[in-house]
Amino acid sequence: MLAREFRLTRRAVPIVLKRGSRLHTSLFSVIVQPCYLSKPRFTVVVSNKQINHAPRRARVKRRLRAMIQLVFFQSTLLSKYDCIFLAKPAVETTGWQELVATGNEIFTRLHHLGTKTTD
Repeated sequence: MLAREFRLTRRAVPIVLKRGSRLHTSLFSVIVQPCYLSKPRFTVVVSNKQINHAPRRARVKRRLRAMIQLVFFQSTLLSKYDCIFLAKPAVETTGWQELVATGNEIFTRLHHLGTKTTD
């Protein structure tokens, strides 16, 4: 479970969906928007159409939240973004190591997105 200070509120989700940039992987898509608060915020969305059964959806959410905690909070790439993770069906059957590797890839891309300069 993510600490309250790192959770994206329901009120903020539509704003991020509307204004955010999208990053895609085979396991999930991430919609990101720069955050002007002191800490980044996250939420995980698993659609009924993607994964039908509620226990499976809950497990996917738990795995993605655990990946966020492991990859993001343990790394030095602490970028200030609001992030919405949209799970794809492949995330359900993917092993933990591959999920963590994909998480590392997405957070590295997120860090590079924040450090781009316009010349």
